[in-house]
Amino acid sequence: MMAVLPNFRKTSSTRATSFPAKRKTPNTRATNFPVRRKGQNTRATDFPLNRKTCRTSVTSFPTNSEHLNTNTMNAIDLRILRNAEYLQYMKDFAGIINLNDPATLQIDTKLAAFTAKTTELENLFKKALANDRTKAVLALDQRRDDAINGIAAFLQGYSYHYEADKKQNAQKLLTALAIYGSGIARQNYMSETATINNLLVDFADKPELAAAVTAFSLQPWIDELQDANTLFNTEYLSRTQEYGDANPDTIKSKREETNVTYYALRDRIDALHTLVETPPSPYITVINQLNALTDQYNVLLVHRQEVPPENPVVPT
Repeated sequence: MMAVLPNFRKTSSTRATSFPAKRKTPNTRATNFPVRRKGQNTRATDFPLNRKTCRTSVTSFPTNSEHLNTNTMNAIDLRILRNAEYLQYMKDFAGIINLNDPATLQIDTKLAAFTAKTTELENLFKKALANDRTKAVLALDQRRDDAINGIAAFLQGYSYHYEADKKQNAQKLLTALAIYGSGIARQNYMSETATINNLLVDFADKPELAAAVTAFSLQPWIDELQDANTLFNTEYLSRTQEYGDANPDTIKSKREETNVTYYALRDRIDALHTLVETPPSPYITVINQLNALTDQYNVLLVHRQEVPPENPVVPT
C-alpha cells in the first residue's frame, strides 16, 4: 500500500518566492526612498533652495548688526543754499558739535578750523550787508516782489469771478505766470530778474495775454513791475562791480574755503565712527543730531521749485 502523505494546504506556501513581499515597507531599494520627506534631504542637490528653513548660504546666516556702524552723515548740496541760509547752516552745524564734547570725540582740531572759516565768512557777509548799495538792492528786490505778488493775487481773485470772460482772462494770465513756477518772488536775484523780463515780454507780445491785461487795466501794475526790475538790475550790477573791486576776498571764494573745512570735519566724524569696534559708538548721538539739522535744510531746498543755484556773491 502507498503511504498517505500529510496535507500541507494551510501552510503550503513554503517557497522563498511565496513569502509576503514586505507590504508594509515595500520601498526597500535606495532609489525608492522618498527624497523630500522630513529629515531625509540627504543629498546637497535635494535641499529646497527657496524655503525659509533651508537657506544655508553664507549670506543668509544671521549677522551681529550691532557691530556694523551703518549710520553716516547725510549729504546736502551746499551750492544752492543762499548766503544767509548757508551761513546759518554752518553756524548750527558747529553749534551742535560743540554741545557734544568735541575734545572727547577727537574732532576739536577740525572743528576749530571750521569755526574760524565760518567766522571769516560771517564778517564778510555783514560787511556786504552794511554797504549802501546792498541796502538799495534789498529795497528794490522787495519792491518787485510786491509787484509780482500783487499781480498774482489780483488774478487769483478774478479766477473765481462769476462773469465768464473775466474768469477766463484771469486764468490765461495765471497760466502764463505758472510757466515760470509758483514762487517767482522766492527765486534768487538773477533768476528772478530773467523770469520777470521773460514774463513781461509774454504779456506784451502774445495777443491773448495783452488783451487780458488791457481788459483788467493791469498796465499800471505791469509798469511798476518793469520799473522795479530794471532799477534792481542796474543797482545790483553796480553793487557787484563795486564790491568785487573793493574786496579781494569775495563771499564766493570764502564759501569755497569754508566748504573745505566743513567736509574735513564731516568726514572725520564719519571715519572715527566707522572705526569703532565695540558698540555703541560714541558718535551716534552727534551724527543723528547733525542729520536732523541737514534734513531740515534739505526740505527747504526741495520746496524751492525750479530755482537754479544762487550767485554766491549776492547776500540774501
